[in-house]
Amino acid sequence: EDKRAEVPATIEGLLTGIDLVGGGYGDAIAILRAAKSNNQITCGLALDPLPESQRTYYRDEKKEGSDPAGLPPQDIQPPQPKEEKRSWLPPFLRSKPS
Repeated sequence: EDKRAEVPATIEGLLTGIDLVGGGYGDAIAILRAAKSNNQITCGLALDPLPESQRTYYRDEKKEGSDPAGLPPQDIQPPQPKEEKRSWLPPFLRSKPS
């Protein structure tokens, strides 16, 4: 049985409609690819694109210490919780500091 849904004529509406009739991720991708190849979508469409490097790094071999891997290890300790004095006496029986 065919299912129908009325949605706005937008990409968001298309994806909502696919969900309303029980479609999934694969259906959405297939429909978007078909729409793009038939020039029904005029904007850019990127599905799972790989990031492109926008920077180029050059390692200067003359500078010492520029490579963090070449530095000696540091002894980093997590902060220790402060010890609080605890008393088994209720607050009204504890002696107050003078």
